[in-house]
Amino acid sequence: MQRACEACGAKERPTLQLVICARCAELKLTAPAYYCSTDCERRDEAAHEAVHEMQRVRAAAFDSFLGGSGGLARTAAKLRADEEGATS
Repeated sequence: MQRACEACGAKERPTLQLVICARCAELKLTAPAYYCSTDCERRDEAAHEAVHEMQRVRAAAFDSFLGGSGGLARTAAKLRADEEGATS
């Protein structure tokens, strides 16, 4: 699939190299934004920030699920400890 600038829709081609959004790359998003220029990146900044915010919310929810007080990681550890205690 050919990449396109998130702001103006310009398609990537040999004479136009799109640049990945640095924050999307840092967050390792599976569908990062690409831009043809810094002007396009600035123009789309407010709308695109919503993507980053959604990723922060998802990451926080996932962390809570895995490690919060009732999180999956603690539940699994408690089950293992209970099983080890029952077999001793």
